[in-house]
Amino acid sequence: MILNPTSAQYHVSVIGAGIVGLCTALKLLDDGHRVTLFDPRVAGTATSFGNAGSISTTALMPYSTPGLWKRLPWMLGSDRSPLRLPVSNWHRSLPWAVRFLAAGFTREQVEQHAAAMAPMMRRTVDAHRHLMGRHDIDPLLIRPAGWLSVYRRRKDVDLDGLEFELLRRHDMDVDVLGPEELNQLEPGLSREFQLGIFNKHDWFTVQPYSLSKAYYEAFLGAGGEICGEQVRRFEIGPQGPTRIVTDLGFHAVDRLVLCAGAWSRSLAKQLGSPAPVEAERGYHLNIPWSEGLSLNRPVFVADGYYVMCPMRDGVRVTSGSEFGGVELPPDFRRIYRMLDEARRSLPGLGDTPDREWMGWRPSLPDSRPVIGRSPLFGNVFFGFGHGHLGLTLSAITAEIVSNLVSQRSLPFDIAAFRPDRF
Repeated sequence: MILNPTSAQYHVSVIGAGIVGLCTALKLLDDGHRVTLFDPRVAGTATSFGNAGSISTTALMPYSTPGLWKRLPWMLGSDRSPLRLPVSNWHRSLPWAVRFLAAGFTREQVEQHAAAMAPMMRRTVDAHRHLMGRHDIDPLLIRPAGWLSVYRRRKDVDLDGLEFELLRRHDMDVDVLGPEELNQLEPGLSREFQLGIFNKHDWFTVQPYSLSKAYYEAFLGAGGEICGEQVRRFEIGPQGPTRIVTDLGFHAVDRLVLCAGAWSRSLAKQLGSPAPVEAERGYHLNIPWSEGLSLNRPVFVADGYYVMCPMRDGVRVTSGSEFGGVELPPDFRRIYRMLDEARRSLPGLGDTPDREWMGWRPSLPDSRPVIGRSPLFGNVFFGFGHGHLGLTLSAITAEIVSNLVSQRSLPFDIAAFRPDRF
């Protein structure tokens, strides 16, 4: 896609200071724009704080796949399942769930999703490294650790199935490991695991908040402006929004980028582009390092639906797909049950967390973010709804949005992410 480039400088208001908003604001500064970042929270302390730290290069599959509906009774009824739909949020989560199942009902839908995601996934790491390098951010904040999925039973993995077929089709190779190779790669894991899938090209940050903080400090150092007010609504004229209305005042709009994560739903609707963003709540427990404990990369334990991540301050056990909105209080019971299973998978892991945490993934039914220019207003742009891939896609989303704002060419087609697809 080719646009008419412009050297004009704008005052860009970016709403949301999570990892996507931070990268976007910083990239817009690099383009010479004046940028104000709106968020009442400390940058990087909401959903971006507690993720698994992975920067994926191979996440081609949507979360809804053909036949998933057959497993719903187990997923909704089992204590071992990470899925939970609190009754008090059914009025929102059930209609969303129907659209979610429909989005991945056929093989063709999954193939189309993979084809749309592949160009972005190939650029995720380079986009972060470029942005970090431009601002002298410590390169050791991210490293090529890979991502390892482990299975206790070989029959639980279909190496000829659709996921692996799509990886091969898009030239994304993974390694299949037996028990001895698993032990060499991760000697601290239980010997129960019979098979591993190693995404060796994935990268990892040992402290997601440190990366967000580094981007934030780079933004301030480059002249970015902060407005710690809560955006409530917009005043909209014939050509688009003219003022942002916050809890404390009014702010003129030149160009506006919405990157508010799980809080984007009502704001996008006000801007004429309603999107069914649902807050998919995820949990983690942080277990301090103990002597002799070994873990080198994020490890997804497939039969338990949890990830163990080697962070600077401990092993982070993360899991959960709870559709409870942004208002309900957290419920940590399931993540504590998963901790018991994690201790079986990683012998020597302690049983006393020093932190429990919950965050709100901004998830859309088709597992794809909203990225693009508003179909109604030429001064509005979107970059939200990244679900489980906020950290992964943050820097490449920033490149796309900055290209759109500056009317430059795009490196690949983004039609699959358009705001008006719902």
